[in-house]
Amino acid sequence: MQKNEYALFVGVFVFFFITTWKRRTHYSNEYEALLKLSCEDFAQQLLNRNLTSSENITIDIWKSHFGDVKIVNLFIYFAIKSHPNAKLTWTKYARAYYDEVKSTKLSSFEEIENYLDGKFKTTNSLIEVYKSKEIMKNVYLKEN
Repeated sequence: MQKNEYALFVGVFVFFFITTWKRRTHYSNEYEALLKLSCEDFAQQLLNRNLTSSENITIDIWKSHFGDVKIVNLFIYFAIKSHPNAKLTWTKYARAYYDEVKSTKLSSFEEIENYLDGKFKTTNSLIEVYKSKEIMKNVYLKEN
């Protein structure tokens, strides 16, 4: 490869890298991630993959209704954690939580978190998801 070809190759590579690479913040405490990340970044952290266009559209609809990304992140968290084998169909479960909460007319993050916590801590098959979230929440609150 000649000098000019090499320079062109490096230039194209750098341009491609800069325009396609998105730095993602990763939190070891998933509750902190729930509070601080965008819905898209939060879902990607839990799923360990990029979102599909359909998943992005669904998230946009939920965000437009509630306005608070933390609320949508709750739906995402509970859906993915309560159905760990449903990495491709998690939106189905999150949509069920979204529809249920939407029908209650609750609107604040605290109200919705309490509502979903109540649902999860009283359901035998879901109690471990609730306990795990509470542990991470308590650690986060202690540190902050």
